[in-house]
Amino acid sequence: MRFVYKHMEDFANFPVTNWAVGGHAAGSHLAMKIARATSPGTTKLVVWGCMSRPIDYRAACMNDKPMEVLVLNGSEDKTILQLPYHDRLNFWQLFPQNTTYFRTIIGGNHNGFGHYERPKSHKRDGVRTITLERQQEIVVEETSRFLKGLPLTDATRAETEPTRPV
Repeated sequence: MRFVYKHMEDFANFPVTNWAVGGHAAGSHLAMKIARATSPGTTKLVVWGCMSRPIDYRAACMNDKPMEVLVLNGSEDKTILQLPYHDRLNFWQLFPQNTTYFRTIIGGNHNGFGHYERPKSHKRDGVRTITLERQQEIVVEETSRFLKGLPLTDATRAETEPTRPV
């Protein structure tokens, strides 16, 4: 990401007119800041397994930007499930209301968005009820479809409001 920040001013000279940026967990927060800083230009943002860290809301807020956003989380991701509802709601409000897709992978957990040798913490990451391979197939399929402008599949559940704490 240092490369991106170092060369952001040069992006205006690239022959590409539409950019997409994304990340997982803390990388999502950085992607959100980059997307805001490079809009217009960045037209799509992909956020995986994100909501859990303190966010610089001013730097990450893009609810006024012409951008499509895919927020993809796992139903078993305890980094999200343990958040107070008002934090989840604040996170949702960072994005454009009509062009953001909040989707949940049923049975997916936090670490399933990466390919870690072993889980870091079941207390934080949750326990997957689907295989790592299946979760990653869904992540790749949904992200690819989103970036191509295709409809998302029924492999993920659409969310219409932040899930309430259990």
